[in-house]
Amino acid sequence: MEWKHLISVLLAGILVLLPTQALAVDYEISKTTIEARLTKDGNVNVTEWHTYDFDGEFNGITRELQPKQNASIYGFTAFESGNRLNVEQEGNLYKVYRNGKDETLILELQYKIKDGVEKFQDGTEFYWPFFDDRNESDYGNMTITVFPPALAEDVTYIGYDSAYKKGSLQDGGAVTFKMGKVPAEENGDIRVVFDSHLFPNITAQTGTIRDKVENEKQRLAVEDATFMANRQTATDAGSIAMAILGAIIAALIGGTWLQARQVKKANIASSEGFVVPQEKMSLPALLFFTKPSNHPANVLAAALMDLVRKGKVAQIADDRFELVDRHTDFLHENILINLLFDKVGGGNFFQTEDLFAYTKNEVTADTYQEALASWNQAVANELKQQVFYRQKKTLRWFTAFLGTASIAATIVFGYYGLILLMIISILFGLAFFSFAFFYKPLTPEGHKVREQWRKLENDLENFPKEEWDRLTKDEKFRAYSYLLGAEPIKSDKKAQAFARAETHFQQTAGNASTFNPVLLSAAFVVAHSNSAAHASSSSSASFGGGVGGGGGGSGAF
Repeated sequence: MEWKHLISVLLAGILVLLPTQALAVDYEISKTTIEARLTKDGNVNVTEWHTYDFDGEFNGITRELQPKQNASIYGFTAFESGNRLNVEQEGNLYKVYRNGKDETLILELQYKIKDGVEKFQDGTEFYWPFFDDRNESDYGNMTITVFPPALAEDVTYIGYDSAYKKGSLQDGGAVTFKMGKVPAEENGDIRVVFDSHLFPNITAQTGTIRDKVENEKQRLAVEDATFMANRQTATDAGSIAMAILGAIIAALIGGTWLQARQVKKANIASSEGFVVPQEKMSLPALLFFTKPSNHPANVLAAALMDLVRKGKVAQIADDRFELVDRHTDFLHENILINLLFDKVGGGNFFQTEDLFAYTKNEVTADTYQEALASWNQAVANELKQQVFYRQKKTLRWFTAFLGTASIAATIVFGYYGLILLMIISILFGLAFFSFAFFYKPLTPEGHKVREQWRKLENDLENFPKEEWDRLTKDEKFRAYSYLLGAEPIKSDKKAQAFARAETHFQQTAGNASTFNPVLLSAAFVVAHSNSAAHASSSSSASFGGGVGGGGGGSGAF
């Protein structure tokens, strides 16, 4: 596939997968004022003013108006500074066209609600959702005022959700709900009851309404009081619980650090002079254990050198190797031989130039990466056979339980708006889960092996020639191979240590080993980079709403 075609396909896929909000214009609704004027015949004349702050280009705004059951909306119009704007209706969604760029608009919307009020024997009710939890925009500062047809005296009102405790009675009987900031996806129904004689053109239905509204007030007051009491309980209990969990975390950190320090101290290599530790596993597995964050190219170079030590491979030049024996001790050695000699070299010989060409090819680069993955897994499997880590299952299950409890507490704190406690519980939960998943302390044997090779690495930088000469050829090979895989040859100090080792090694081992550590490591680094680059390059129903199924929201396009 051509690159231009591939890019076009990818861009088209991204556009399809992106959510609608990601493609929408950038805007804020900083202020919204709504006036609902009730008429004697039970209809409602609504006027809304919305202040939009646009950042970038835009084509207009949207207003969704979902009427309640048995009510309807008609006569929607839009204005800016008295000038009428074009409106397009799609079901209950109204699109107001006004294009521009980087502007602040104050738009006036007008519409009528037919049969928006209900008349009962003791009062007439306007119960309406001007927005609901389907709304996708924040309202920066919202005010809703409900006006009676004439002066009213006996007025009962209540607000729900975002409108709760936000209402106040005005002179003349109007009720204003100053709701302030209203986040998206929230409800905020308002409910106002006026005297029935103000609506002479409506037929009253059987039953009363004021007692129901008063019962609702009492219910909400009880729920609010219960919520605040539970919130205080959650605050008190949560503070104590977080203090206890914090103490447990401190004890875990301090205890595990002290225990690891004691075990490490008891197993620090104490022998004097330059000593190469006994061979207990393959060199790649050893490097996986002692240097888990090392670049894989260095470990591959050391693994190849270890095959030379074992007589499986012979080095016939700085950059050329010959396969001598296919029978290996470990699966990962067989995988490495198959990769370097069969796939890259194409036979019994392998040289670094072949490696560069192999990994530059897109097809074979994927094969190289797959073989490396298999090699890594085989080395990891060998390392698992060693008893270097303690599982501590009981402690880890206990910390996983505490992590689960912390996350459960986070949900409770979030519900009651206890932000500080919620953040603390999230951090504690992450700490406990991290401990449960990753805490595997070293066994005494693990500490011993790590410290022995760490000491060798430090000693090799400043070892005397006579001590190097005391070592057997196998010990020199293993020490040299380990240092090759343990450090990416960057610092002068480490490079000089390699040079000294190479000089002493060649003086005693002759031409059997003429490794250039910088050249060999660099070859695998380039190959790894080439193959990784190729690998990376290839690789509506709506529910909810306010009272009576009504509601709506605002937006822009």
